[in-house]
Amino acid sequence: MMQSSQWRYLTALTADRPGSNGEVCALQAEIRAEVVADYFATLNYHLPQLREPGTSVPRVFLTRLPSNLEQQPGVGHRKRLFLRSVLPLVLLEQERLRLLRENLMDLRAAEARGDSLPEETQAWLLETFALYNAKADDWETLLRRVDAVPVSIALAQAAMESGWGLSRFAQQGNSLFGQWTWKRRQSGLVPEEREEGERHRVRAFETLGDSVRSYMHNLNSHWAYKELREQRARLRMANDPLDGLAMVAGLRNY
Repeated sequence: MMQSSQWRYLTALTADRPGSNGEVCALQAEIRAEVVADYFATLNYHLPQLREPGTSVPRVFLTRLPSNLEQQPGVGHRKRLFLRSVLPLVLLEQERLRLLRENLMDLRAAEARGDSLPEETQAWLLETFALYNAKADDWETLLRRVDAVPVSIALAQAAMESGWGLSRFAQQGNSLFGQWTWKRRQSGLVPEEREEGERHRVRAFETLGDSVRSYMHNLNSHWAYKELREQRARLRMANDPLDGLAMVAGLRNY
């Protein structure tokens, strides 16, 4: 039987959060793995079923991984629970990027028609170009960078970089992808094996969703992943699906 207090946390509606539309979210900082697994079961959320037509991933967004994930019996069970926990977050960020890309494409078409854009929209566009390290009005570069990352790549990297959610960085800092930072204003955890004189830390995030968003923005904007973005653009030009195997070579610098 699920503990009633943690059930309430899992079923808390977050209508005040942008884009939530009443999705179910886990808001409690300390949530136990068996509670999450039981809740997923009530939703009939199992990985094999996702291959069946008409099934979908429930919009359940955990803010952090279960604190007792490592104590769960069976490696396979732990890995499946990790994937089910991270998958909705990856899909949510994919959805945000898709909507952003569609909005940008509409604005590009409006500019091409000679339409006058409101000042607020022009200011937002300048911020977006800067956010993705693209020169103002360089639409080709911007649209190459505002695009999806294959779910298979995101899940595989989350599993590898976080040790299937068991790493100290994942448990203490919601860091799923092992991103480094040298910026003092960014929160981070010092690696235990960091050599003397080194200053990098592993970024820490307020939520798992923040980690996913930062990871995808990193792939979409950093010079090191230019090859990945070029391969993605070639797939787009050919009207082919964004295949993880076709793009993974672009992560050689990760």
